[in-house]
Amino acid sequence: VTDSAPRFVAMDRPGWKIVHADSEEKGDKEGPAALLLDGDKSTIWHTEYQNRRPGYPHEVVVDMAKERTSSGFYYTPRANRGNGTIENFEFYVSRDGSDWGKAVVAGSFSEHDQGGESFEVLFDEPVTARYFKLVATSAMFDDSNESPFASGAELGMLEPAADKSG
Repeated sequence: VTDSAPRFVAMDRPGWKIVHADSEEKGDKEGPAALLLDGDKSTIWHTEYQNRRPGYPHEVVVDMAKERTSSGFYYTPRANRGNGTIENFEFYVSRDGSDWGKAVVAGSFSEHDQGGESFEVLFDEPVTARYFKLVATSAMFDDSNESPFASGAELGMLEPAADKSG
């Protein structure tokens, strides 16, 4: 018998807010970085594309309202992994929102593709922080780098699933 219960689950996000985004388009369902935390996979953050097209890297900083211990993070790209879907990334954590240190993890979301709608990236060991920062350094399907966009539907942290075996 195999236990298919998830080892890690998404943290609840009450009080979480975006405190910085280097670029965001204006809009209701597409654009503002706050849409990464709204729980609605049909709304997306998207970097500017109408008046400006700022280049990489792109970054988003989240304040989790209090220190939390996390085992990893998840990133849900826009539906069908459309333009701006992040490929290469760096992920940082901070207790104070200003001292970031070195990346907790960096890599390619393709390396973390579990075949679902979200990418889950586990840390080598749990980290405790109040803030986290996702830095996008390239997008999928943009080998020419002509479209320096970043986008996403949801973003959050992972924690161990509750042990129901006891």
